Amino acid sequence: MAAQRVGERDAASELNIVAAAHLAGPYNVSGQVKSPDAILGYQFIVPFMVTAYQKVYGNVYSDVNTAFKPPYASNIASLLPSPTLNYATLVSTGALPGANNETPNQARDELFQGSFLADVQTNPSNTLYLDAKKNDLFGWSPKATTLLCSGAGDPTVPPALHLIPLKANFDSRGVTTVSTLDVDAQVQATYGPGGHAPTDSSSTAYATYYSNYHGIYEPPFCHLAARQLFDSVK
Repeated sequence: MAAQRVGERDAASELNIVAAAHLAGPYNVSGQVKSPDAILGYQFIVPFMVTAYQKVYGNVYSDVNTAFKPPYASNIASLLPSPTLNYATLVSTGALPGANNETPNQARDELFQGSFLADVQTNPSNTLYLDAKKNDLFGWSPKATTLLCSGAGDPTVPPALHLIPLKANFDSRGVTTVSTLDVDAQVQATYGPGGHAPTDSSSTAYATYYSNYHGIYEPPFCHLAARQLFDSVK
């Protein structure tokens, strides 16, 4: 979406953007960092974002130990992206928390200092929050026909935090080029036990369903919708 925005704004004479499809994107980064509930995959996504913002903007923390707890503080700035460890081995080797099936909130609280999190969530002048706002995607008006596709049950990029507020922002400014699609019903029917999302959070079925939702279950349905949109305008 950021590419569509800059293409329409700065390169309209070179790029004829006819349509765009954005699939479960994190459009509201500042809202996400203020959320009291951690997303699934928090221990991979958020530390990478925090250390990247520190390298880009240089203002997230003056001492890494004020943001991260030991033992993670000692090498977190150079850990991600890892040239040797993947999603599974980052956890299994103890480089990041999660080996003991911690919840996202528990993994978050093992990684970050409580005072750091509290300031991010409550202080409107917090530097991480302000850096995140620079990466939000509100306040522009897509010229091309644009689709926002996601599933209501996505635990990694929740539509309630991203897609829905963004669509509301477009609507509030009279933007008529943007439509949305919720593929949760298809995800549940195809991958949910008995055609429904599992509800027992202690079950293996629950863990499997939600750990695969964003990266495996949701994409094919949004890819199909994107293909249908592009076929309609090509």
